[in-house]
Amino acid sequence: AAEARAAGSSPEPPSAPGRPAAGSFSEMGFNCASDESRRWASGGDGTQFDVRIGPDYKRNGKKAPSVPHVYDLVAGDVFRMPKILYHVATRVTLPPPPDDGVTNDSGIPRRFVLNVIIPAESPSITSFSTDDACYQIVLYFVASAESLRAWRDAGSPASKLFSRWVKLAQTETELKERFKLLIKIDNLKELGLNSLSKYNGKPALITKSGSIYTGDDYLEMGMNTFRFSFITKKGISSLLPRVVELKIHASVTIEGRENDELPEQTIAASKVERLDIKAAKELK
Repeated sequence: AAEARAAGSSPEPPSAPGRPAAGSFSEMGFNCASDESRRWASGGDGTQFDVRIGPDYKRNGKKAPSVPHVYDLVAGDVFRMPKILYHVATRVTLPPPPDDGVTNDSGIPRRFVLNVIIPAESPSITSFSTDDACYQIVLYFVASAESLRAWRDAGSPASKLFSRWVKLAQTETELKERFKLLIKIDNLKELGLNSLSKYNGKPALITKSGSIYTGDDYLEMGMNTFRFSFITKKGISSLLPRVVELKIHASVTIEGRENDELPEQTIAASKVERLDIKAAKELK
């Protein structure tokens, strides 16, 4: 579904004066009008990720594959900045939802933006900067009002938790900090990176690193990895030159803790391949 929608029926995505179409914001971006060779990301598969299940996860620690994810990828931007650019949604024309023109009465935004911020320089043990030269990977996802309504009406613990997160995460820190990133690198062995296998697919809670912005039928999550631990940043920095070789499969979810919040469910998923992040240019 993700690839079909990314290919899209619209030859040119919408834009506005001073606000280019998402995916046209950066030189290395892509959207429904882009040639296949430009695409460094495609739709992922949320069912490929193990998520928490009940009952009593704290004691049993059981996980199982997620049911399918909710939002599909339609565009991406990648660029370098001297300082972090937050709330990218205000600088672009967001992709229209698949059912543009239909009223969204689900209470859940049809557009979801993920802004991943990665330090451009190797971390220093003596520097604690949380905003400096960086690369930013921005992924744009959409869902239809009908699918969101059906998800909500089914009343699953995951849909209730996500609805609550959307409504309250900007004001309730404990809830905001439950946003979770799951990353798998599918070709670790081929690249001789076996030492990383114990971390493969392990979730990372985006606690104080996260910032949320909302607007017209969208929610944007900024993920500032400057705020990660020194060891984690060192690991990310060492992998940057090899990102172009990596076959990355990523998804996000909201962490369920109590029985009535489980099982978890992946919210969005994407595969990233052939991304030459070191070649990303600053915005003009």
